[in-house]
Amino acid sequence: MVREPDRGALTRAHARVPTSDPLGPLQLEVMKGLWSRHSATAVEITRGLNARRLEPLSNKTILTCLTRLEAKGLVSHARERRDYLFWPTKSADEVSAWYVGGRFRELIDRFGDLAVAVFVEQVCEDPIRYQFLQQLVEGNDERGGP
Repeated sequence: MVREPDRGALTRAHARVPTSDPLGPLQLEVMKGLWSRHSATAVEITRGLNARRLEPLSNKTILTCLTRLEAKGLVSHARERRDYLFWPTKSADEVSAWYVGGRFRELIDRFGDLAVAVFVEQVCEDPIRYQFLQQLVEGNDERGGP
């Protein structure tokens, strides 16, 4: 049976506005381009994206997108001659983990122990995931620990 969460924490959490997905469709396209190239200028990214689009994007649109991705900590840049070279600071898997971690934090902040209990309940329904969870808790997962 699942324990009831602290009602005061639940009420405070409802006042929060949930965050949206970390990447919009264009940001995801830009990140995919950077992941495949490892680094690129805004002009190179724009050309790559426009090769697959009916309506071309401007360099300014891509620069704005890159600025927002950098603000999220997903992209970095440095000056290279006359241009700026951009590269991803996180892999696709790291971005997924960052996003999932944020959603879990929101659920735990909002529902406290209830969120943890429901998560564990769900994991326990799948023997393979339950075993994986046990390995993570014990610090013995295949990736070398938590």
